[in-house]
Amino acid sequence: MTVVPPPADRRRRSIISPLALGQDANLPPNASEMVLADEQGRRLVLVELRVARGADPASVRRDFLALFADVFPGPDTPPEPTPVARHYMRCVLSADEMTRLVQGGEPPTTASTERALQLIYRILPDLVIHAHLDRSVTTINADAAARTFGCSGAGMVWAVLDSGIDAT
Repeated sequence: MTVVPPPADRRRRSIISPLALGQDANLPPNASEMVLADEQGRRLVLVELRVARGADPASVRRDFLALFADVFPGPDTPPEPTPVARHYMRCVLSADEMTRLVQGGEPPTTASTERALQLIYRILPDLVIHAHLDRSVTTINADAAARTFGCSGAGMVWAVLDSGIDAT
């Protein structure tokens, strides 16, 4: 396991987003519509792994999955985490399960919490978003650019910008 100590003396309320926990009174009124939850109160969240420079992301992922298995060994285990990017895992967890994961188990010990914090950078809600490009892609010929250059955008970032300013 690649050990990455958490930053010393950084002031941060929690590594779990208040929106993921669903417990912040300052949340926007429609925030609950953006977070998917099941009948057991489990929410779709993204766990951002703490991947140090030069560390093997696959190794950190394996260590996280081992931590997850250690924290949730019983029959009422949350669904298995799914990798969604180099250092993100999608999980379905309740607020109590998020807290238990960050503490490294129940009851938390100093060693279990340190182990968890060496692997988890933060937990964020996996928000439901709505694409707004369905009509404008054709209007600005972005689909033609994709066909012409044989680029689907996989593995790279590119954009077509239309300012909307008419030069005439």
